[in-house]
Amino acid sequence: MVKKLTREQEEHALDLYRKATVIHGAHASVTTAAREDAQRMVKSGLTASCVTVATPLYDDNFRRQVEAIIEHHRWIRSYPDLLLRVSSVSDIEKSKKEGKTGIIFALQNLWGINDATMVEAFYLLGIKMINLAYQKRNYFAGGASDLKDEGLSELGVLAVEEMNRLGMVIDVCHCSRATAMDAIEVSKHPVVNSHAAARALNNSSHNRTDDELKTMAEKGGVIGLIAFGPCVAAKDGVQASMDDYFTHLDYLVKLIGADHVGIGLDLFEDEERKRIAYPAYMKKFPELLEGADHVTRDTKGMETCACFPEIAKGLVARGYSDQDILKIMGGNFLRVFKQVWRA
Repeated sequence: MVKKLTREQEEHALDLYRKATVIHGAHASVTTAAREDAQRMVKSGLTASCVTVATPLYDDNFRRQVEAIIEHHRWIRSYPDLLLRVSSVSDIEKSKKEGKTGIIFALQNLWGINDATMVEAFYLLGIKMINLAYQKRNYFAGGASDLKDEGLSELGVLAVEEMNRLGMVIDVCHCSRATAMDAIEVSKHPVVNSHAAARALNNSSHNRTDDELKTMAEKGGVIGLIAFGPCVAAKDGVQASMDDYFTHLDYLVKLIGADHVGIGLDLFEDEERKRIAYPAYMKKFPELLEGADHVTRDTKGMETCACFPEIAKGLVARGYSDQDILKIMGGNFLRVFKQVWRA
């Protein structure tokens, strides 16, 4: 259990948080027609957030993906006082200086295309990070839900090389184990797992084994620790707690080091959309959701990005050094972005 902070410790945690470049590795969904999501991000102190710009429910439709990406461009343009689209590391620095939240466009699948050269189309649309597969196999990579653990195809190898050339972050979250290991080996840049937890503590198919995590870390990669309830809960069918979350965080830091752990909560903040979307997700990806409803989907106390300062407090309570806290809150993702984006 996280111990209660003294007033001095709490002030120190919040001061550290204000100094940090806070980067969220996985914002699953935002309401692109509303101002509220933008306001909540800025108020929470997020310097930058990787936002999924096309739902996996229609990843196999290229036109719908493009339309969704365009909607996110419009969302950012609608609130220039709050948001800034990230195309380079300097944009993250700018968002920190101006008190805005930088939005990093992330794609959760390569469905909808069957040619590695088409990856450049996503790059030109502003995508900075791509998850090679979402639970199910596509032309390029195997998914975490596939019955057979398959790695990168020949097209997948070409896609990884193309992403390296363009300067796009490779994400292996939702991919099969074999795909993750192949991508780490093939890529000349660090590979991330934007939102997952430790398989050793929770046997969800979405979580990562110790050998995957160690191999990723050896090549400089980062895992963003998810707050998706079925991935971090200590007991099946029981809503995850923040204690459960920090148990995973402690395990990951002990296993691979504080240089390779970040925050990737996988937030889906709009309650109405959550209630509407979840039946569709449950039908398409039952093995991922494992019976969770729209309430138990989230770790208690971590339902929105407003929890980020509480994460900093929790790290102080757990005795992490100031340097390690700054890395976990965003410095590690920033390091990878600097290496991959080259600008």
